[in-house]
Amino acid sequence: APTKNVPRAAQPHLIATISVGFERGDYLVREEKGFNVYFYFLEEAYNFIVQKGFSRMPKYEENDYTELIKRAQKSVPGGCRYNNGKLLMVLKKKLVPVTVCEEKSMCFNSAESN
Repeated sequence: APTKNVPRAAQPHLIATISVGFERGDYLVREEKGFNVYFYFLEEAYNFIVQKGFSRMPKYEENDYTELIKRAQKSVPGGCRYNNGKLLMVLKKKLVPVTVCEEKSMCFNSAESN
């Protein structure tokens, strides 16, 4: 059943997932640009991705994304050619301008440098 209307992001963000069920390691972290890292423990996988600035999506958003992935995988004629594993967790990281200030008079805003 389709989920209720989920508000979409007003600003861009990156998505990462943690899945289970692979031969190389028990847990797989997939993140931006197809970067895949395998771990033997969930805690290692979670700590790795959180240290990169990702945080867990709210449950309603995570459910919406999970349903989207399932529909996309079912739409591939003949099925996917690789092991998808079982999706455990979806995380996101917002892409926002960063302001770095050591002193108030020396404030630098990355959005102003463009």
